[in-house]
Amino acid sequence: EAGKGDSFGGLVVCAVGLTAENHDEIASTTICDSKQMNDNLILQLAPWLKERVAYHEINLFPREYNEQWLAHGSNVNTLLTDMHAGCIKKVAATGDYKSIVIDRFSPRLPVTKKLKTLSANTNIIEQPRAEEFLPVACASVIARATFLEQIKVLSQDVAIDIPLGSGRPVAAALENYRA
Repeated sequence: EAGKGDSFGGLVVCAVGLTAENHDEIASTTICDSKQMNDNLILQLAPWLKERVAYHEINLFPREYNEQWLAHGSNVNTLLTDMHAGCIKKVAATGDYKSIVIDRFSPRLPVTKKLKTLSANTNIIEQPRAEEFLPVACASVIARATFLEQIKVLSQDVAIDIPLGSGRPVAAALENYRA
């Protein structure tokens, strides 16, 4: 997912399915965890990836994120569980995938529990820092690109440059927005 730790913007979740046919081509690129990549490179690679992989993403802008968060009991993990499971089910319907790897955000393995009925032949792995697996890295790149595009739209809507992250630039941006 992308946007979870940012002060501004919504939330984007993505799932990617790789096949034997596209795995090697994608593995030969510099694609890795989006947190280790330059945003300009992410914006260049995401469209290329989308042409080559099965993927599904859910892009919640702030208002929709807030509505969904409330509808999920004000619990971001419950919302993330439904978003991840929804994306994975859409991608799983496109092929015969033997494994599903999920970047774990809760020790209770909620996505694994939600997907239990998906397929008896599918191995589900939910682990922290799962971006070391190429499909999860690809999903992180697509999600990050969509989040960056979302921030661009929001910046245009409010006529200020919305900062990424949650650090020092956020206070200044809030002050500018109030002005």
